[in-house]
Amino acid sequence: MNKLLLLFSLLFLFSCSEEEFSNLHTFKNNTEYNITIFPHEINQESTDSPYFELAVAPGEEKTYRTNEFYGIFDVKSSETEKVFGIDFNSQGVNVITAFNYKVRYSITGNASSADVTYGTSSGGTRQYTVNIPSNISFREFNDDFKYISAQNNQEHGGVTVEIFYEDISIAYDGCSGAYCIAMASN
Repeated sequence: MNKLLLLFSLLFLFSCSEEEFSNLHTFKNNTEYNITIFPHEINQESTDSPYFELAVAPGEEKTYRTNEFYGIFDVKSSETEKVFGIDFNSQGVNVITAFNYKVRYSITGNASSADVTYGTSSGGTRQYTVNIPSNISFREFNDDFKYISAQNNQEHGGVTVEIFYEDISIAYDGCSGAYCIAMASN
């Protein structure tokens, strides 16, 4: 009986194809740039994980098959200084997009200056006085919470604050009058 169980186990193991144990990583380049995709450096801590670079042209979709599981990828292009984002869609495709900044805080209005407090990329806060208009930009942003407030430091005028995430406006607020405060957060 033990020999039969062992034989059945061996047949099962050898009947499984290598493809059943491989991972497919599909990437769709939704940018106008030629890009290269590679595993994030944290994946390379083990010398057993093979390094690869996958070149993907604008509008192209490519799949990389490996026995390794990679959860994080980096994207680079020699054609632009833009920041690249990867979003996993419902079809299991990693969609690559390009944008100017990961997070940008915008301070506008007809006041000449404001006292600003904002959330930083690392989860902290910073505070200082800015001339209006002004922008505070981050190419990388490691915190989920985005926040900005601006207080008009004059007796007239108004202030507007706006938060952009990957070049898309996600929150804004405005105020008018002496020492008013505009606040926005996600």
